[in-house]
Amino acid sequence: MPQINLLSITARRAELLALVSRHQTQTQIATAMDIAPATVKSHLDWLRNLTNLGSMRELGDWWQHSRRAWLCEHAAVAGLDIGPEMRVAGRGTEPMKMGPYGRTDTLVPE
Repeated sequence: MPQINLLSITARRAELLALVSRHQTQTQIATAMDIAPATVKSHLDWLRNLTNLGSMRELGDWWQHSRRAWLCEHAAVAGLDIGPEMRVAGRGTEPMKMGPYGRTDTLVPE
């Protein structure tokens, strides 16, 4: 897989990826995010182009593997050091909780 600039993935697209990783359909994602199905398709096309992955299942699996790295890169840009001794609270299959200013779930020591 090519090197992917995780910083190019916005919080809104991360929210969409969390729903994809929970095996939601495009219609369910549109309803959950209160956006048009065409907007979901547009985001998915952009993510498929970024990752060179074809299916929603592949995107969901990739996100499960990559979301921690995404969080760490965004935290570093914000001047936060969450380090390897921190983990995202909750199970890996839970969607990230996103508020208007980004993540709202917590980081806890391992």
